[in-house]
Formats: sequence, C-alpha cells, structure tokens
Amino acid sequence: MSDYRLSDLLDLTIVQKMAEAHYRAAGMPVGIIDAIDGSILVGTGWQDLCVKFHRANPVSLQRCRESDNYIKDHLIVGDVCRYKCQNGLWDIGLPIVVAGRNVATMFLGQFFYEGEAPDRDFFIQLAHEFGFDVDDYLAALERVPVFSREKVDYILEYDKALVSFIADLAGHSLLKTKADEEIKRQAEFLQLLIDAMPYPVFYKDRQGRYLSCNSAFERFYGKRRAQIAGKTVYEVAPKELADVYRQADDELFAHPGTQMYEGCVQTTDGVQHNVIFHKATFEGPRGTLAGIIGAVDDITERKKTEEEIKRLNDNLLARNEQLEFANKELESFIYSVSHDLRGPLRAISGFSEIIMKDVADKLDEKGKRYIASIHDGTEKMSRLIDDLLNLSRISRQEIQRREVNVSAIAASIINELREAHPGTSVEVDIKEGLIAVADPGLIEVVLSNLLGNAWKFTAKTEQARIEFGTVEQDGKISYYVRDNGAGFNQKYAGKMFWPFHRLHSEAEFEGTGIGLAIVDRIISRHGGKVWAEGIEGKGATIYFALT
Repeated sequence: MSDYRLSDLLDLTIVQKMAEAHYRAAGMPVGIIDAIDGSILVGTGWQDLCVKFHRANPVSLQRCRESDNYIKDHLIVGDVCRYKCQNGLWDIGLPIVVAGRNVATMFLGQFFYEGEAPDRDFFIQLAHEFGFDVDDYLAALERVPVFSREKVDYILEYDKALVSFIADLAGHSLLKTKADEEIKRQAEFLQLLIDAMPYPVFYKDRQGRYLSCNSAFERFYGKRRAQIAGKTVYEVAPKELADVYRQADDELFAHPGTQMYEGCVQTTDGVQHNVIFHKATFEGPRGTLAGIIGAVDDITERKKTEEEIKRLNDNLLARNEQLEFANKELESFIYSVSHDLRGPLRAISGFSEIIMKDVADKLDEKGKRYIASIHDGTEKMSRLIDDLLNLSRISRQEIQRREVNVSAIAASIINELREAHPGTSVEVDIKEGLIAVADPGLIEVVLSNLLGNAWKFTAKTEQARIEFGTVEQDGKISYYVRDNGAGFNQKYAGKMFWPFHRLHSEAEFEGTGIGLAIVDRIISRHGGKVWAEGIEGKGATIYFALT
C-alpha cells in the first residue's frame, strides 16, 4: 500500500469529534487538510470571516491557498509553522506524518494575538476591494477569537501530542493494512500452489468446518469450494461416512501430527471411490492447534487392478497345481515305460552283438551295416531311457545339502574327459577353492553335463578353452562354465533347457537332448536358476545360482 491517505487509515468521524471537543474546550478553530489533494478531512470552529467572506471570493480564496501552501512548504515534523495570511489573520500548521510521508496537515486558526488589535481600516479596505458588505464583514471580524501567546503555546503543546497520537494510530493502521495485504497475498499464493497440486486437498478449522479446498478437490468431489467452505462433514457426506471422518479427525486432534488411513468418498454423482487419506494438523500464528489439512489419493482403479491380479494369481496357482499333478503323472508314466522298454532293448542290443560276432562272416556289407545300425540305435535308446529315468528320479529325489568342493569335482570330471579323449587338446582353467552348499551327487551331475557339453562343443576348435568360476551378480554368487566352442544363437537361450531341444545337428554333436533339462531340474530343486549366454560360432557361457 504505497498511495495511502489519512482517510484510508483512520475513521475520521472519531477525529472530527475530538476536534469539536478541542474547540469547545480551547476555542481554537481546527481543520485537517489532505496533503495530496487539499480536501478538507476535519473542520470545526471556522470563522465566518473566512468561510463566508475570504474563502467565498475567488481572489481572497487564492490568498487563503497561498497561506496554506506556505505552511505546507515549511512544515517540520514535531514542530509548528506560524503564518499571518495576506487577509490579516494568523494560521498555524502541524504536519501529520505516517511512515515518513506527510499525509495531512492540522491547521489552527483563524485568530488574533492579544496586543495586535485588528486594523479596521485594513479590513474596510478589503471589504471594498472584494465587494463584501462592510457592516456584515466588520461584524464577522469582531467574532474572530483573540488569544494570548501563552494560551496559544499551551494549545500547541496539546495539539502536538494530538497530532503525534493521530499519526501513531494511522501508523499502526498502516502496518495492519500492510500485514493484512501480505497475509492476503500469501494466502492467494498458497492457494495457487495448492491448486497446482494434482491431488485433491482440503483443510478444516479446529471445529471440523471446511475452510477451503483446491481445484483438484472441486473436480474430484463435484462441488465448488464456496459450496464446501464453512460446512462440516455431516453437511457434505452421508452420515455413515461422516461418522468415520469425524472420528478420524477427533483422533488426530487428540494426538496432533500426521495420519493416514484407507476409506471411501462418495462424490456428488453418487459414486463411491476407494481412497487413502493423508492428513496432518497445522498451527495458527500463536502456535496453537488451528486445524487439519488433508490430501486424497484415489485408489479405486488400483484396487480394481489388485483384485484382477489376485484373481489371475489364484487362477495361475490353480493351473500350477494342475500342471504339477500332470507332471507327476507324466513322470510316473515315463518311469514305468522306461522300465518296460529297458528289458527288450537290452535283448535287442545283446542279440545284435551276438550276430555281429558269431555270424559276421556270413553277412554281406549291407547286412553288417544294418546290424551295426540296430546295435547303435538300441544303445542310443538305452542312454535316452537312462536320462529319462534320471530326470524322473531327480524330480522325486530328496535333496541332501552339505558343503561341497565344486572345484575338486570339476577337476575330477575334466581328468575323466581327458582320459576318454586322449587325442583332444583343451586348455582348462578351474578356479580353486569354490565351495557350494548342495547335494554332492546332483551337483556332480550338473558339472558333468556342463563340462561335458563344453568339451564336446570345443573339440573341433583351435586353441580350445574351458573356464569354471564364479561371478557376483546383484549381490549373489553365480557359478559358470564358459567355452569358446560352437556357441549358439542367443534367441534360443530360453529354449535350450527344454527336454529334447537341440541347438546343433545330431550328426555334428551327438547327444540325447536331455542333459541341460536335467541340469535345469537339479538347479530348480535347489531353489536356484540356470541361464545361458552365447554367440554362434564364438562360444557359450552357462550360469547357475544356488540358494
């Protein structure tokens, strides 16, 4: 507030009454003139000589204004300015200064001092000059008060204090006005900030009445803030919900701080929303508990999603149970069929060996090839049945965990591979001292498969190399077998642990297609996981982690 006036800061009717009482007590005319536009703010006791004559004539009025301006130009804070106007009367001015700014002037006068009898000839001359009725003009002159200089000084001491009092009152009013403006500005800015928030926000007073809300709350609830302000929860919500809100508010007022709970809000369209209330108490200017501010998190869609996820999970669990039952039945079937096939296959293999040994000289080359194919096929089928039986047995076998030196097991398997393939040169790097908590027999099966595959896929590689070690991933230790052999296309990495899935042709790398499935089953039984990385023609790495 930079362009303030005295009339903006004070109730001038009270100042008018004070001036009238002052005139009745002292007989001194009083006027307060606005320092900006010269308007009369307060006036009492003004003499007819001035009002009816001097200020009623344009020429003599100009003399009055010159007198006023002289006084205003010579005002000093805390002091007075005395001036005898060109119309022959004394005026005294006192500045009213508020916050360093002269907002008005208190004028005392018009009067004569004792011992300074008015010059009648001078005033008669003025009457003729301005066209006044001489008798009326002189009669008004006789009514102008006369004061001793001592009495004027007493009056001035009082009026200095009065001006100071008026200025102080106006100053306090100005400070309050500025404070109110600042509070209003801050409140408007705070409302802008709250309106910018995407979450619905409301606030209440200590009695639980809504003070206001933000734009998001208006949109969410369906009412304007003017329709909410001043009302209680019972006036804006169904009773069953209002009871819940009121109880929560009472608990928060009893234990000031923060509060969060899940509840419901019924908007004006009758739709109930699942929400989470985040609420906190706030204090007033004097540190006393003033009210509650709250934010509403609409979780209706989230709840629907959670319910849908739960339904899907329940369905998935049911299907998993069905699959687990089917897997057990399939494993039992495989186990049974494998046992049933094993006997005939051994007979076929045995008879083919007898034929090749005892009657080979009676067969031509084609017959020998047929017998050899029968023998090889039955041997391969026997190995496949053994692998299937192992896969079935692993699914039912109880895991016996203990500390196992996996480095020693890996080294033993590599030695067996070297003995079985004396003509193959492979560089092997096994990290020493690796200990795992696992079933010793099953972990040996895992390493036999992984190291055996690595040896097989590097057999035709120059400077063939195999590594066995560990890496830390996400704070957990994983084991790996890495080779620089045939590798594989990474897009098949998710399928390579499926039974009978082959990454390479059978003619190039012979196997049953069950080995990695057995590895996956063993690691799963240990609560772990197995995965692979590879580049076709540049090697592969198989990782496994145990829990």
